[in-house]
Amino acid sequence: MGSPTRIIRAALLAAAAVFLAFAASQLRDKHREAEAAVQNIHDQLDALDPATRAAVVARLTSDEVKRSTTSVNDRRARRLYGVFGMRPGGGRACHKPLTASL
Repeated sequence: MGSPTRIIRAALLAAAAVFLAFAASQLRDKHREAEAAVQNIHDQLDALDPATRAAVVARLTSDEVKRSTTSVNDRRARRLYGVFGMRPGGGRACHKPLTASL
């Protein structure tokens, strides 16, 4: 292996190391921001009186259950319609035949 190849390899490895260090730094910053947001939400919930807090938690839980159920059903529907070529309206999808145009 020649010297230029080693220099290029070393430069690429150094660039990869710099990129990974930068990515790790960004990830740590995002993680800190997320932790701060979660702590802020917990502090706001703790400041509420017990009845209001219970109502807020129940509403958030209900909304999240609806959202996760809907997304699961959407994924199932997309999978089925994609596999069987069906439309959500019930019929089969109409595909135009492929024609060669010159």
